[in-house]
Amino acid sequence: MIGWVHMIMLAGMAALSIPVIIHLLRNRRFEPAEIGSLRFLRRAVRENVRWRRIRDLLLLLLRLLAIALLTALFARPFLIRPGSEEDRDADVVLLLDASGSMGGRLLGRPLWDVVRDTGSTVLAGLPDSARAVTACFATDVVVCEGRLPERPAAGSGSDYARALTWAADRLRHSKATWKDVVLVSDLQRTGLPEQLLEDWPGDIPVSLRSLPEPGPFNLAVASLRCLTPYPQGLARFAVHLVCSGDAPADPVGILLRVGDTEERRSLPPESQDVVFEMPDPPAGLVRGTVRVEAADAWPDDNALDFAFELRRSLRVAVVEGTPGETLAAGPGYFLSTALAGERDGTGRAVYAVRTLTSIEAPEEFDAVVLCDVPALGEERARRLAEAVRRGAGMLCFLGDNTDERAWQDLQRAELLPAAVRRTRVPVPEPILDWDPTHPIMRPFGNVEAGTLARIVFRDAFELEPHPDAAVAARLSGGHPAILSAKLGRGTIVVVTNPCNRAWTDWPTERLYLPLVREIAAFVTRLRDREGALVHTQASLRDPLPPGVHERDGTLTMVHPAADESRIERCSEAEFRAMLGIGPAPDRAIANSDADLPSGRERRNELWRWLAVALAAVLFVESVTADWPRRRPAETG
Repeated sequence: MIGWVHMIMLAGMAALSIPVIIHLLRNRRFEPAEIGSLRFLRRAVRENVRWRRIRDLLLLLLRLLAIALLTALFARPFLIRPGSEEDRDADVVLLLDASGSMGGRLLGRPLWDVVRDTGSTVLAGLPDSARAVTACFATDVVVCEGRLPERPAAGSGSDYARALTWAADRLRHSKATWKDVVLVSDLQRTGLPEQLLEDWPGDIPVSLRSLPEPGPFNLAVASLRCLTPYPQGLARFAVHLVCSGDAPADPVGILLRVGDTEERRSLPPESQDVVFEMPDPPAGLVRGTVRVEAADAWPDDNALDFAFELRRSLRVAVVEGTPGETLAAGPGYFLSTALAGERDGTGRAVYAVRTLTSIEAPEEFDAVVLCDVPALGEERARRLAEAVRRGAGMLCFLGDNTDERAWQDLQRAELLPAAVRRTRVPVPEPILDWDPTHPIMRPFGNVEAGTLARIVFRDAFELEPHPDAAVAARLSGGHPAILSAKLGRGTIVVVTNPCNRAWTDWPTERLYLPLVREIAAFVTRLRDREGALVHTQASLRDPLPPGVHERDGTLTMVHPAADESRIERCSEAEFRAMLGIGPAPDRAIANSDADLPSGRERRNELWRWLAVALAAVLFVESVTADWPRRRPAETG
């Protein structure tokens, strides 16, 4: 059985009448007239008339056949196989929305079960020979091997653009005659992109299976932040709520539980932010739960477990070798000001800085900074070394007061990880070489060398680092500018220049503040303390639900997607318009070649054979038309 892609092109068969009319006009008979001078040609004409009639008839048939083949070529015929022999070649991608909003309930039944059943119905309705790939999507896409997941990725957001782009890339190079994307989702508005998808293939239709709405409203705990990592007697927690849909008229109860302490608030449902305060919080890891008390259709996002590291301000002793006549003239003034300005989210100081002229009890501090100090003495140097071995940090700036006795005391206590070659060497040299992998210099890995070169040391100590020391930065001549080493559990950093303007204008440069703070963070292990609790976003690839989890000896706090709990939906027409995926297809899957779009080639199309036949007919017609109209003259 023959089918036609462009049936209307068969109207071109009317052109078959043109060669017939021309043939009939050429064969019109006229009344003969005898002309004496031409009577000797009669015999030759009679000999060729039979061949001419045969040739004209053959040309007529060839031209009729050429027009018929050309018309059929444009109409694109294809073979339709009956019954079970029909080729139903199809490539289908089934996308199941597995974001956090699928954790709701519909009439007491999990909404995810409805998603799975809808997907199973789509797969069951495909032809036997169709190839189908099922993938779950949220913020990323995961191919489902075998059975579908038992539950969606709690707290994970929706990204329709990524899912559809992934499906289009999979089908773009497919050789199947029918391609289709089937999307099962609640058409949540928050998952739509800000701009249309680029170059969506016009031959890949998208079929949508919209899910029913589980309820009229949703209240959720979207996020929780600790505003006071360094509480100093009062911890504050900011809770961000999400209320979408038709909010209830009654106030909403919110409960915060930290250990054995509970605090309950009652707020209007339209409120979005509330701050809880906890006096005298314990130092260390604090765990708790915040819960919004509402009977909505999405119970999974009504509570959130949390954990935060509450720390006291790090105690830093800044020891000045020779105090200046004024406050700003002191060798540690710029450093103390830089460290005192390090604040948390609510303005609480990260460092508790004390300026001293000598260090008597180094074990009371988390870090000791020596700003161009003279000799410590054997006993003070020993006590400082013991504090470093137990975990404290030491930062040493060398300067005018660091004489031979001073650096020898440091060397004997193993507080100077280098040999001193020369003191106060007039360089002057800028910092032009640094190790981007060193923790101090890592934030400056992408900074242009010309920017760091503004830090010029007019004088510096010439040090030869010990083998176990690491050089974080060097001057242009190769002299170490900043080096570090480990001593027990503590850290030592040495800068071959004072931290004031005695040997350099470094404190006046814009990089002084961030560089000094990175050095202090490295010495006090501030970044390591912050890394005791890992924060991450809920994801489909890492199926941990929002809350606190212990994994590989590390606590991980999983945060939900902030907007996933907003239940506002869009219509199918708006969904298609926002993504640029075209209108709804006339039918979901083609069961035969006749159901394919007109622009898609059928596997059983005959146009190649028609093109070859047309070329052959035109060639024969050309040869026949040029054939001699009479045989060559006989020779006597």
